[in-house]
Amino acid sequence: MAYCAALIAGWPRWVYGNAEWVWTRRPAPLSVAILWPLLLLAAWAALALWWQKQPTRTAVAPLLVGAVLVSGLLPYALSSMRGDPIRQMLQITASAASGSYFNVGAGIEDPNEFLIKHIDRMGGYREVHVRTHPPGLPLLFYGARRLFERWPSLGEQVGRRLLRADCLHPEMIGFSSAQVASAVVQFALPFLGGLGVLPLFGLAKTFFGQRTALLAVGLYPLIPALPLFAPAFDQLYVPFALGGLWLTWQAITRGRVGFACAFAAGLLLSLGSFLSFGNIAFLGLNVLLVGGRLITRRRRGRADWARAIVIGLLLIAGLSTIWLIYWWGWGISGIEVFRRAIAVHGDIGRSYGLWVWYNLYDFASWTGVAFCIPALWLCWRFRKRRQWSAFALGLVGFILLLDVSAFTLGETARLWLFLSPLWMLLGVAGAVRLRLPGAMLMTLMGLQVMTAGLLLQPIESGREGRGSPPPVYQLSSEARPIRFTLDDSIRLAGYRLDGEHVTLYWQALKPLAEDFTVFVHAVDSNGTLIAGDDSQPQMGQLPTHCWLAGEVVADSHVLPVPTPAPPGDYRLFAGMYRWPELKRLPVSPPQTDDSIPLKP
Repeated sequence: MAYCAALIAGWPRWVYGNAEWVWTRRPAPLSVAILWPLLLLAAWAALALWWQKQPTRTAVAPLLVGAVLVSGLLPYALSSMRGDPIRQMLQITASAASGSYFNVGAGIEDPNEFLIKHIDRMGGYREVHVRTHPPGLPLLFYGARRLFERWPSLGEQVGRRLLRADCLHPEMIGFSSAQVASAVVQFALPFLGGLGVLPLFGLAKTFFGQRTALLAVGLYPLIPALPLFAPAFDQLYVPFALGGLWLTWQAITRGRVGFACAFAAGLLLSLGSFLSFGNIAFLGLNVLLVGGRLITRRRRGRADWARAIVIGLLLIAGLSTIWLIYWWGWGISGIEVFRRAIAVHGDIGRSYGLWVWYNLYDFASWTGVAFCIPALWLCWRFRKRRQWSAFALGLVGFILLLDVSAFTLGETARLWLFLSPLWMLLGVAGAVRLRLPGAMLMTLMGLQVMTAGLLLQPIESGREGRGSPPPVYQLSSEARPIRFTLDDSIRLAGYRLDGEHVTLYWQALKPLAEDFTVFVHAVDSNGTLIAGDDSQPQMGQLPTHCWLAGEVVADSHVLPVPTPAPPGDYRLFAGMYRWPELKRLPVSPPQTDDSIPLKP
């Protein structure tokens, strides 16, 4: 609670970092939208605590499914406090300032060519994240795009709904509906990150028992980094790391079958490293777990050392698998890709001493301040040489090694997101042994998540406050109804006249692939143009390519009649044309010059 109070007060100043390391304080406006995350957190806490008390195995499956769903829904609930969550997710996904994997991946035409030329393009990509990563992440978007192209009706529906969230986003200009729809890969990351609760439950049950495991599952969605860093790909790496660690422990304890588990763990880490080189660090975590097992065993023989060496070699073999396939199939050396990524990422821009302190503080705060004391207390007791001692020793050793080695000096503890559930697990196990109530942990973590969600916005798109208006499907009661169809695709459903102001009510009859220009002209009895206004709908803020089928678009125009006004009566006409051909869209029923008359 003291930490939350410090965040709210902004004191002491170091709670938000300094010039080299800082999280942006950007309070969300207080509104009724705050109820959504509050209700979700309260309902989940009540259900998780109730499920924890159920002695039957049938209670485990609903708790695990619930944890995955809440992990996926909570980021959207927190984002709703700042506006449309879909718009925010889309803007982050498509923003060049927050990744560009989507922009590169959705534009891939030939995946073989991309795999071959990615290494040469790494220095030329506009955004630094793509320049420092292997080709895996863009290929995820390419794969999603191909799936939507196989089901064009689904791709059209999903793509247009997403595009409507921000029609004018510059990174999506020229994208097809299937390309835009591929953004759902990043939209699904919170749910995919939630899958990490499955191997976490296995680890927790193995080391600390069913009671601790169930409480850890209940607290998993409340780790602040998981919902606040959505939709960052760091969430996807959580199940990779936890799954690899669980497989490694099986390798240590399950005889000959364990050797297959060791290779499977390495293969999982290999796939993770093909998405991000930072995931190579998973190997160190697994090796330290094996070493911790050796150190904490009361009796060690040659067989134990031999088994540890074999497991280590199998981990390395599995880790090399994807990269060997890349080399054999496309002739690209993974070592060279890694070398170029490190060369681009060499400018770290942070002081070592400052970083060593702040990264530990950052990791502890984003994992959950409430877990720190119980976790440290439990780690101190590793000397008892219990089964969990190897886990605690390996995890703490890896965190300290990662910190002092400056391997990730160019990053903050966001890169350590895959470690947060493991540190949380130590905190939960310590709290259970200290007899701290689970309800208290739930309350403290829920409070920290809400405080951070209200005050902090760690991932920004640079387009906050922008976006397209939500669609309207009813004609305004102030409109005068008419029925004219343009090019068999757009209907002028009504209009309203108010002095010099003319509002047209358009309705899309089907999805549109072009942007048309609207004209509203005032002419005298001789057909001479007196006043006119030509522009895309809503002054270019809602172009026709963004319209949804059946939507009614209110489009306002101003016709300043010259002063003094020429004598005679005026007639108003409206319509659309293609630019730059200046060819008007055909009107049905047919009208002279394809101009629709508007009667006063």
